[in-house]
This record gives sequence, structure tokens and C-alpha cells, in this order.
Amino acid sequence: MKLQKHNMLLFLLMVTATSFAQINYGEALQKSLLFYETQQSGILPSWNRISWRSNAGVNDGKDVGLDLTGGWHDAGDHIKFGFPMAYSVSALNWGFLEYQEGYEKTNQVENYKNNIKWVTDYFIKCHPSPNELYVQVADSKSQDHNFWMPPEMVDVHPDYGQRLSYKITPNNPGTEVACETAAALASASIVFKDSNPTYSATLLRHALELYNFGDTYRGKYTDKREVGGGEIPADGTYSSGGYEDELSWGALWLYRATGEQKWLDKAEQEYTQPDFKWSFVWDDKRYGNMVMLSIITKKQNYIDDVKRHLDFWQPNGGVNYSPGGQAHLTQWGSSRHAMNAALTALIFVDNVNTDKNDIYYNF
Repeated sequence: MKLQKHNMLLFLLMVTATSFAQINYGEALQKSLLFYETQQSGILPSWNRISWRSNAGVNDGKDVGLDLTGGWHDAGDHIKFGFPMAYSVSALNWGFLEYQEGYEKTNQVENYKNNIKWVTDYFIKCHPSPNELYVQVADSKSQDHNFWMPPEMVDVHPDYGQRLSYKITPNNPGTEVACETAAALASASIVFKDSNPTYSATLLRHALELYNFGDTYRGKYTDKREVGGGEIPADGTYSSGGYEDELSWGALWLYRATGEQKWLDKAEQEYTQPDFKWSFVWDDKRYGNMVMLSIITKKQNYIDDVKRHLDFWQPNGGVNYSPGGQAHLTQWGSSRHAMNAALTALIFVDNVNTDKNDIYYNF
């Protein structure tokens, strides 16, 4: 399954643990975190618990003279896609910060922080200067999808070759991936604020630089990319539907990390409504924006937007239901959408009182 499809499951497992004690949700959380350790790229850390994994992608970044090792592989691929990877981090951090007590009760805080830091360390490597961010390592069309093998073989297969590194710059902007990475690092700065304040400050500095980079030089990262100093067409990436949602999402996390009013003002300025027929996913943060803004501001327009979003997910609300009772939006990652809609419902009802809270909680 795709990496981002797993994100929301972690939180739903935890917050229902006390209500359904007969099911071992603590063990489910522990095993879910193991999933991310199977996706690790680079020289594996001593705390990696996956005995059948070994080092992979140890030469990443050499084509541009940098160390770009680390991060997560995507799904069953060996590629490292920065856009969905950054979304995974910000979404995971949202759930962790909302429901940290569940992680504490099951002794998973250290495991969680280890896995998040593995990726935020990688993002720092990918950001060697304020207006430069490497957003992908390896190519699916000409390289990765032509080789069906374990990731450990990318460094030794005679025909695989050097993995190419793709970046965004002022001339080749990528507002959505820059601001999403800013959200990932800003949210992580909150996660590490008490346990590692020096690292937290470093994360926040990179987040601020990346957001300003993405906001100043606007454009979709899939329009064009740059490799080894030369432009090539965007191919084999997670295509982007736009960047307005990431401008708001990134600003919201900078507000939560800094407490500065200007970032909340920016988040509201950039806020846009969706069509209310989707869910909170790697390329659409609008459903997360409306929930967070409704909690922070208590403004009725955001509350009404969340209710319209969650009403769509109820029986007879617009989404299809399977014979077994699953809210089934699309064949592509149907569980992902149902779980993400459930997560937004759960965080909403835990923070905002409405006349439909019982309905949304039951969903």
C-alpha cells in the first residue's frame, strides 16, 4: 500500500483504545510504526527493528555532490518522493500532538520520535540553501520501475546506475512541496520542543525558510524539475493539483510552532474551500485546514465547512457505502479516504461542540 495511506490509521487505533479494551490497539500501534521502519532508506540506524532490511541508497545525492541519504522509500518503489513523504510527517505529527497520551501509555513515544526524526534529518539534508530543496531521488520511468528487486540492490545492480536527484529552485519553483515540507518541519519542531530544543529550533528555522521560498517563488513542482544543473520534464512524480492548500497548511503549522498572529492571518488569507467530495490526503490539505481553523478561531464559516465535509461522508450524504458498511470513495486507497475522513471527524468533535458531534463521532 502507498505510504500515505497508512498515516491516519495510527491515530484512530490509539484514541479508541479505552473504549474497545478487548482489542489490543497498543500492539496495533506498535506494528504500524514498524511499517515506517521497513521503508527506511540509507544506512539504517541502530534502532531499526526490521531484521530483514539492510542499507539502501547509500550513494543518494552523489550526482549533485551532496549527501541525500535517508528518508523513506515510497510504497513498493525505491524512489524517494518528497511531497507525499512530507505530508506523511505533518499528518502523523498532527495525530501525535492531538493524542500523545495514547503513545505514552503504550510506550511508543521514543519509537515515534525516532521514525519522525529519520525523515526530518533527511529533509534538512535536502535543503542546502534557503531557496533550494531536493524533492525527489530516483526516477520511475527510466530507472526504478524497470527493476523489480529489493531496495538494497539499487547500490549494487550493474544496470541500475546512479540515482538522480531533482530539486526546486526560484527558476523551477514548487510551492506545494516547499510549503508542505515547511509544515512537516514546523510540526516536528513542536514534537521535539521539550525533548530536544536545539533540534526543534533547527527544524523551525528550515521551516520558515522553506515557507518563504515557496510563497515567494510560486509554481507547481510538477511543471518542471531540475537535475544536475539542467531542466528536465516532470515525469514519474506525484502530480500536484495546486498549492493554495499547502500555503494555508504550512502557515497553520508555523502559527502553532511560533504563536505569531501573522501566520494565522496568512493561513486565513490563503484558505480555499474544496468541493466537499474528497478527504484529507497528500495532495489536498483543505480538509485539514478547515478543521484546524475551526479549532483555532472558532469561526462559524470554518465550522460550517467541516460539517459540510463530514455530512458528505454519512450514509445518504453523497459517498457510496459498501455492502459491509465501508464509506467507499474510490477504488484507489478507499480505506485511506475513509480513515482520513474519520480522523478529521475525531479531531473536530474532540475540540468543537456542534449539534452533530455524536453523529460524527459514531462515524
